[in-house]
Amino acid sequence: MYISEEKTTILPITNDEVFKRLFGNTKVTRYFLNDILGLEITPQDSIVVKDREINLGKAKTKDTRLDIRVSTGETDVEIEMQCKNHASYGDRAMYYWAQMFWQSLQNGETYSKAHKCISLNILDFKTLTCQEGFSVFKPLEETRGELLSDKFTIAFLELPKKENLPDSLKAWADLILANTKEEVTKMADETNNPGIKEAADEVLEINREPWIKTLKEQLEEAAHERASFEETERLERE
Repeated sequence: MYISEEKTTILPITNDEVFKRLFGNTKVTRYFLNDILGLEITPQDSIVVKDREINLGKAKTKDTRLDIRVSTGETDVEIEMQCKNHASYGDRAMYYWAQMFWQSLQNGETYSKAHKCISLNILDFKTLTCQEGFSVFKPLEETRGELLSDKFTIAFLELPKKENLPDSLKAWADLILANTKEEVTKMADETNNPGIKEAADEVLEINREPWIKTLKEQLEEAAHERASFEETERLERE
């Protein structure tokens, strides 16, 4: 007898509101940054997360830039989730990094007071020509390889290249892309990584909250509206 294995769809981490709620959990953020960037943030270190307000109205827009800023000590990290490809993405990443670096310096302070700034770009598309799924860029002298400053870092985690990631990074990529309750539950139950366990449990908890139903309805309505608008445009061109 055939038994249906229909799975329960959830809002994944690539959703704006889930993304901000998840990384609003400083414990998850600490595990994530330590695993991805090799930082050594301890439970005793202070972590401040900015830009995590929930705005259901965004569900009807086509904004695909999801970002939060995390500060710990004199290090600022901007975590950006980008679902739509952009031309000149490297230039774009430097532009947003420059904003973060400039904003870290208070009025009247010397340049030495500027924070170490890390731009972490999580991309649901391929932007670099390499096979590796994780790349880190720093300013180096082109002949000697001398580092100009340790305050500049731009990193790219390319999700479509997840099969080329080390196991610890691939586990995070799998979790970010997971869109069913069953996938996330399995990760939470089987992982040996406490960060993945914490994050998976949090994603499941977020998806149990009442506002998720409203957000799903708005996303479905927005999808219908976009499809109808695109059909109208197509018919007008014919």
